[in-house]
Amino acid sequence: MNVNDDKDLCSLCKFEGKQKEATKWCTECDETLCTTCHENHNANISSKEHHVIPVVGKHILKSLHIPLTEYCEDHEKEKDLYCSTHKENICLTCSQTSHGKCEPAVRLCEVYKNAKSSSFVSVLENDVIVVMEELNDIIKDRENNKLQLEKQRTEILDTVKDIRK
Repeated sequence: MNVNDDKDLCSLCKFEGKQKEATKWCTECDETLCTTCHENHNANISSKEHHVIPVVGKHILKSLHIPLTEYCEDHEKEKDLYCSTHKENICLTCSQTSHGKCEPAVRLCEVYKNAKSSSFVSVLENDVIVVMEELNDIIKDRENNKLQLEKQRTEILDTVKDIRK
């Protein structure tokens, strides 16, 4: 399965009736963004601190079956806090009930901000992009090999038909 088979379109442009290919994905807005909209998103004071990753990252998370947003099964609320004592995402109600005695929970957006500024994350992000490019090359080579094998199969069958005649 090629990750790029279904091209993502920019959510904001699609809203305006345009069709521009998305290159980035905001994990907090859950919106795909083209280059222009990404620049505007970063310039906006309310969203400039959001965690934005290449749109390929969204596909990787989905293919690994990692939930993009988590909901608390007990309270049916979005898990937007991180309990460092238990090393898990929790909702606001959990932080007041079952995690009341833990170290104070940190908002996930703060954890994202720290992760975004980490040099390790940027290196990891670049490595993921390189791996995705290599995987796409492997997929293309495999498709070419399949075509070549099919062509050889057809030639062999034609040769067998000719010999039988």
